[in-house]
Amino acid sequence: MITYDAILDLQTALSCDWGDACTPCVGTAPTVDLVWDKKVVGFDGDVSERIIITPLNETIDPFDLFGKAHWHELAVKIDVRTYQSGGITRQNIVVKEVSRILKNIIRRNVQGFLQVIITKSETRNQDYRNMFRHLIDLKYQDAQTHTFV
Repeated sequence: MITYDAILDLQTALSCDWGDACTPCVGTAPTVDLVWDKKVVGFDGDVSERIIITPLNETIDPFDLFGKAHWHELAVKIDVRTYQSGGITRQNIVVKEVSRILKNIIRRNVQGFLQVIITKSETRNQDYRNMFRHLIDLKYQDAQTHTFV
């Protein structure tokens, strides 16, 4: 399984890689939470910026004769939330910074993952009156116990 390693890797990347020499004006990083850390029905006045990571499903396919090597694909949903105080301008800055960080971790050789792919980007701003929301679908891919000849 790569589910927990991947989402902890993603949480670390979003928390630690926020802002660099190329993007100094991104401001303070939002709080990065795993979905099970935010088990609430409503935020009741909480207007702190958040990125909520939700692992969806991990497809595992064997690819050798005896089932010792497996191809893993983990789907992850990233929920980016900002609020009225920064407006759509702040939402745009936060979404672009999240996208920059994700594009920088496409190859995760350090963590052992083969690649990370952004598969979908969707705005949900129309659903809320006082909150801006953007969803990004991500896919982690890895091959466990593999030897490519």
